[in-house]
Amino acid sequence: MVSFVRAPRVLQEPAEVHLTPSQRATVHMAASLLLDYPAEGALEMRLNAVEAELATLPAEVAVLLEEFIAQARRRGERAMAEHYVEVFDRRRRCCLYLTYYTVGDTRHRGAALLAFKQALAAAGYEMAADELPDYLPVVLELSARSGDEVAGTLLSSHPRASRCCAAPWPTPPPPTRGWWRPSR
Repeated sequence: MVSFVRAPRVLQEPAEVHLTPSQRATVHMAASLLLDYPAEGALEMRLNAVEAELATLPAEVAVLLEEFIAQARRRGERAMAEHYVEVFDRRRRCCLYLTYYTVGDTRHRGAALLAFKQALAAAGYEMAADELPDYLPVVLELSARSGDEVAGTLLSSHPRASRCCAAPWPTPPPPTRGWWRPSR
């Protein structure tokens, strides 16, 4: 007999892993690359970029990324894109836009987005791609590239958005096309 439903997978709280600042930047960039939409032709380049840095990470972290990379390659680009849409675009409970959890899709969101944009400008960065400043892969890339406490503050002040992404999986922009560029 075929079952149409299954019990939800209960996730265990991850063990705390000590990371050096360089390792933390690598993990944040990897998460940024793997959480963005797997645009056509970009997924393999992202997977290769993350895979190339695995040796620099603690085994506890590297093994999780290796598993994701293997799964993504098994599934293929199209299946990953479909999964991304199912997880992030069709479900309200897992949104990659950090302000969604604090102000929702209300008129207050504009002010929240402006605050993000101003915080990033204060850190010396401006958007270099057509994306909202509260997009989790954008904030993770800022954290990886700048090491500035602004990105850490933005992430820690929106813990629900960060936690929701631990359950599903994801994907982002090629490492050669950053979301951010330093202000001049």
